[in-house]
Amino acid sequence: MSELTTHLDLPVGVDALAAARQVTKAALTAWGLGDPQWVDDAVMIADELVANAVRHGGGCLRLQIRATDGRVTIAAVDGSAVVPRRREPDGDGGRGLVP
Repeated sequence: MSELTTHLDLPVGVDALAAARQVTKAALTAWGLGDPQWVDDAVMIADELVANAVRHGGGCLRLQIRATDGRVTIAAVDGSAVVPRRREPDGDGGRGLVP
């Protein structure tokens, strides 16, 4: 399988979430990857990554999706120079970097 990639510069704010869900579903479906349940799970992951970038990041947002050798990588990139750090989980989150 050759590498398939797509990326999207997202609008800042909550509109980024809908755009990320739409692009993730469209790309994975067009690439013929996974069954509908798998695609729905990937869409949920993209939504969570972008929500975290909106909430904790800053600046421009970009969604990147890559498929290579049967693996799919979904990444949300923000313009913040602050490196993510682990924190103690609480009722408001903090579980994202826990192994």
